[in-house]
Amino acid sequence: MGDSGGGRVRRNAIYLFLGVVVANLASFLFRILLAREFGPDGFGVFSLALMTTSIATMIALLGLPDGVITLVSKFHEQEEYDRAAGVVAASFGLSFGAAVLLAVVVILAAPLLSIRVFDSPALADVLWWFAFVIPANAIVDVSAAYFLGIQRGGYNTLIKQVIPKTALLVLVAVIAVIDGPLVAVGVAYLAAMGVAAVVGIAAVGNSLSRDRIERFSVDIPDLLTYSVPLLATSAIGFFLNWTDTMIVGYMLGSSSVGVYQSAFVLASNIHIVLGAVSGSLYPNFAALLARDKREIIRDRFAEGTRWALLISVAPAMYLIGFPRLSLGMLFGDAFATGATALAILVVGQIAVLLFGPSTDFLKAIEDSRYVAVSYGIAALLNLLLNLLLVPVFGLVGAAVATSTALVGAAVLHFYRVRENVAVPVPFMPLAQALTAGVVAMIVVSVIFRSVNSIPGFGLHIAVFSLVYISGLAATNAVGRNDLQRLRSLLG
Repeated sequence: MGDSGGGRVRRNAIYLFLGVVVANLASFLFRILLAREFGPDGFGVFSLALMTTSIATMIALLGLPDGVITLVSKFHEQEEYDRAAGVVAASFGLSFGAAVLLAVVVILAAPLLSIRVFDSPALADVLWWFAFVIPANAIVDVSAAYFLGIQRGGYNTLIKQVIPKTALLVLVAVIAVIDGPLVAVGVAYLAAMGVAAVVGIAAVGNSLSRDRIERFSVDIPDLLTYSVPLLATSAIGFFLNWTDTMIVGYMLGSSSVGVYQSAFVLASNIHIVLGAVSGSLYPNFAALLARDKREIIRDRFAEGTRWALLISVAPAMYLIGFPRLSLGMLFGDAFATGATALAILVVGQIAVLLFGPSTDFLKAIEDSRYVAVSYGIAALLNLLLNLLLVPVFGLVGAAVATSTALVGAAVLHFYRVRENVAVPVPFMPLAQALTAGVVAMIVVSVIFRSVNSIPGFGLHIAVFSLVYISGLAATNAVGRNDLQRLRSLLG
C-alpha cells in the first residue's frame, strides 16, 4: 500500500476531519457569540468586512496555494526537494507582496464601500483593521497548502483552521464579556490570523530545513503559468459563493446580510465531512492517476462520498425539519426570519454532497480550464437569478439562486470526473440516509411538542441523532463491518 500513499491519506483524513470539526465548532460558536452580542446588523457588518477581505486575499494569492499543493506533492514524490522548496519560497514572496498592496487599496476604499455601496457607516472602521489581515491570510494559506502538498494534514488544519478560529473564539468571548465595540472584532481577527501566520511560516521553515535542501530552485514563470489560471477559477468560485451576500447587502442592507449569513453558515457546515475527505484525497489523486490506479481512485471517491452522505444528512435533515428553532436557539429570535432560506440552502448542500470531491479531483489532474468555465457558467447563473429573485423574494430568492448555481457546478464537475474515472452516483446511500432522517424528524416531533431552552434544544438534537443512527442500522446503511471498511477506505 506504500506506493499509493494509502497510509498517509488515511492519516490525513483523520487529521483533517478532527481539525476541521474542532475549527468549525470554534468558528460556529464565534459567530453565535458575535450574532448574539451585536445582532443582525453587527453580524452583517462583520460578514461584509470578511467578504471584502476574502476578495482581496483571493486576488493576492494569485492561485498559488493550488499550485503549491500540486507541485510540492509532485516534487516530493520525485524527491526533488530543492524544487519543492523553491515553489514555496516564491509563493510566499509573490503572495505577500501582492497582499500588502491590496491591503492599502482596501484601506483607501473603505469609506466608499461603507457609504456608497453597502450604506453601512460602521463598516469603514471594521474594514480598516480587516485590511491588515490580508497579508497574514496570504502567509497562512501558502503555509497550509505546503503541508497539504506533503500530505501532513495535521499541520494544515492546525495552521489554517484550529489556531486562528479557536483564538478568535477566545478573543470574541472576551469582547462579549467586557461589552466591547464591534470594531474590536476586527482587532481580534487580526490578532488571531497574525498568530496563525507566525506559526505557519515557522513550521514551514522547520520542515524545509529537515529536507536537506542545498539550494532553492524555482521556475517562477512556470509556477505562475500553472497558478494564475487557477486564480480565475478561485475568483469565479468565490463570487459563486458570495454573490448572494453582495446583492443582499446592496439591495437589503447589512441587517438582512446578518440574517442571511446565519442561515448560510448553518447550511455550509453540512460539508465538514466531505471537506475532510476531499482535502485528504486532493494531493493523492494526481499520483494515483500517474500510476493508472483508477480502481483505487474510484473506490476512495465512492466510499468517501458515501460516508460524507451518511454522516452529513443527519444535521441536514434536522435543519430542514426545524429551521426556525435552530436559528432562534443558536443565533437569537431576530435571526429566525431566515428559516425558509436556511431550509432551501440545506437542500442544495445535500444535492452537492451527491457528487463528492469532484472539484478537487479536477484540480489535481490539472483540468483547471474546465473548472473555470463550469464555475463561470454557474456564477453567471447565480448572478442573474439573484438579480431577478432577491428584489421579489428577498432572502428566499438569494437561497434559491445560490443553491441552484452550486448544484449546477457540482453536476458539471462530476460529469467531467466520470470521463476520467467511472465513479457512481450514490443514490442508495442517499435514500437510506433520507429515510432515517424523515423517521427521526417524525419521532422527535411527536416526543417534543415544544423546545424553550438550550438544554431542551440539546436533548432534542440528541434524540434526533439516536433515532437517525438507528434508522441507518435498520436500513442496512451501516453494518458491523463498516468501521473496518471506513478505516480501509483510504488505506
